[in-house]
Amino acid sequence: MIKLENISKYYHSEGTVALGLRKVNLEFPNKGFIVLTGESGSGKSTLLNVICGIDTYEEGEMYINGEETSYFDDSDWEEYRRKSVGFIFQSYNLIDSYSVLENVEAALIIQNIKAKERRKRALALLKKVGLTEHVHHKATKLSGGEKQRLAIARALAKDSNIIAADEPTGNLDSISGKQIIELLHEISKEKLVVVVSHNYEETKDYADRTIRLFDGEVVEDKEAKKGLDIEDSKKFRLEIKRKKIPQALIFASKNLKSQPQKTTLLMMVSLAVTLIVFLVFMSFFSVDGLFGGFLRGESTNNYFPNNYEERLVVIKKDQSNFSDEELEELVNLRYVDSLVKYSVILDHRLYYREEKEIASPIGNFYPRLLLDSLSQKDLKYGTLPIEENDVIICDSFTKEEAEEIIGKTVYLYGTPGLNSYNPSAYLMEIKITGIIEPNLDDYLNYLYISQHIFDEYYKVFSLNAEQNKITFTDSLGEEIEVYGSAVVDSSLPASTIKISRGFLGNEGTNFYFNNTKVNVIDNEGYDPTIYISADLAEAYITSKTKQVTLNVRSHDYYNEVMNQVGNLNNYYIFSPYDNSSSFSLLETIILIIYSLFAFTPIIIIVYIIAYLVVKTIMLSKKKDYTILRTIGIDANSIKKMSQIEIILCFLFSYVIVAIVLIFLQANAEGEFAKTFLGSLKVDYYILIFGVNMLFGYLIARRYNKLLMKKSLLVNLKVE
Repeated sequence: MIKLENISKYYHSEGTVALGLRKVNLEFPNKGFIVLTGESGSGKSTLLNVICGIDTYEEGEMYINGEETSYFDDSDWEEYRRKSVGFIFQSYNLIDSYSVLENVEAALIIQNIKAKERRKRALALLKKVGLTEHVHHKATKLSGGEKQRLAIARALAKDSNIIAADEPTGNLDSISGKQIIELLHEISKEKLVVVVSHNYEETKDYADRTIRLFDGEVVEDKEAKKGLDIEDSKKFRLEIKRKKIPQALIFASKNLKSQPQKTTLLMMVSLAVTLIVFLVFMSFFSVDGLFGGFLRGESTNNYFPNNYEERLVVIKKDQSNFSDEELEELVNLRYVDSLVKYSVILDHRLYYREEKEIASPIGNFYPRLLLDSLSQKDLKYGTLPIEENDVIICDSFTKEEAEEIIGKTVYLYGTPGLNSYNPSAYLMEIKITGIIEPNLDDYLNYLYISQHIFDEYYKVFSLNAEQNKITFTDSLGEEIEVYGSAVVDSSLPASTIKISRGFLGNEGTNFYFNNTKVNVIDNEGYDPTIYISADLAEAYITSKTKQVTLNVRSHDYYNEVMNQVGNLNNYYIFSPYDNSSSFSLLETIILIIYSLFAFTPIIIIVYIIAYLVVKTIMLSKKKDYTILRTIGIDANSIKKMSQIEIILCFLFSYVIVAIVLIFLQANAEGEFAKTFLGSLKVDYYILIFGVNMLFGYLIARRYNKLLMKKSLLVNLKVE
């Protein structure tokens, strides 16, 4: 059956050459119990590996049923191992995550035996080796002797010509060892059993033939029985092909099911990657939503940054102030819910501090009027305002953060000066009563305030429409000018200002506020705000306005309202929202290129991190893959198996994320669904599916290169 002629084997390592086998000439029968023995390093395991096709040879020729093997490639050796060799190892090499039954069935799956017949044969073999009571136990729960009997059952399941056992009793006690040798001897009556053992005494009573090696050479070849049959048995045929993909799919699903912790980790990684892919694509596709909103506010509309959808700005063609009759005319237009008289301050930000004049400013809000249409269901946390100084914040808060801020009294500051972005003027104390969750396309945060707060803010804005100047003479007689934001303090006497000496920097006399002589009261601490008496403020505060905002019922009624205003002939009307989202073809191309450059590094980083994590998880399965190769699964099927495991996790993750997003699309209210989730159309789902599967494939492909980098023998030694 097997014949070796002048077989030599050499090992090369870092420029040195070590001899494994030297000029070995042997013939093996089709059945019998043959023992390879010798001291450690004598070459007995090397000889077994060559016979079984695990290792190659450099010189000589090995014949299998008269066929030369020197021309065999990896696939030929894999076919040979699959059909002709069953392995039993000293370290058992069982798949720990499989049950006893599944370990035996693994060898039968390779032979394309149907599930029902597979189970029947496996149970019969387990009965033969005395493991019937452990059928559903994990392999890790068995004793050493039981594990070796399971390894024998798996080897028998292949119905191969050769049973190769490398030190099968090395890890067993003497009683268990004897039982294993007796079992192998019984098997040798029908098959060729080749056992490597350094303990000759253990096998001498059972061996039909003993071959002793020393320094890679056969020094003794002794037959205990004569007339061993060396005729060919089952012919070795390379032409038999197998269905690799179904086998790979069976093993992949079995691996995922039997290793829940590793599968969970793989799912977590693939879920994270899938979610990031969705978010990146949603940001990219939602040009009129999140990304478009960002560009509208920060790039193409600096004059009206508070460009919420319902806002229409109206000014008179002669640029004069609006009369009360004209305001009444506008607010009564169809589909107009409300009118903001002092519209200009909608584009000036608000801040608050938890401690007056000391703490750092918090938030970055644009003001919006509290409307009757706002209800309790619009709030995520808290309640609707009751008092005129109560406010609602539209910003993202966790539950813990919301509980901490709701009900708290804070100090409100505004940015009343033209083009002013710093918290420069104290307004009043306010209490935060509720929080609204912003929509994903709301790149701005809002502070919903009462008409009272709005009017007070406009007074401060009127005071600071131009720079306010304090002029005084310092102790050296020089005239000094200092600029700051002014706020009315009705408690001050007439013609009086209150200001921090620390802000002025010097002692002085003859104080003037915007060329009006005033008295000065010191304000403790460092406060840049100029507090002025009510009589001084009268010259600056006005109830007139040249710009108003109409709050339309919804964006759907824009054209209707704009046509109504246009028919009045006296006004210009303008939509900050629409006019900030107009992109030319060139701008669109630039946006796409910019997006690609912005998102590509994110995708690459995600891919690298995902690969490193997946590689770590999958390398922990390397032992199982190596064991499956020894029982006959070829390298390509192993690659397909690992690919299927990874891609299945990405597929399930995609399905989970897609279902969640579709549910949110169907149930989310307001602009969230319309702009961000609404950007996901059917073709985008298909595209994202393709990208996600490509992610999984590339990660699996890269891992497989690492998995197959070393030979089967090296992997066995490592494991």
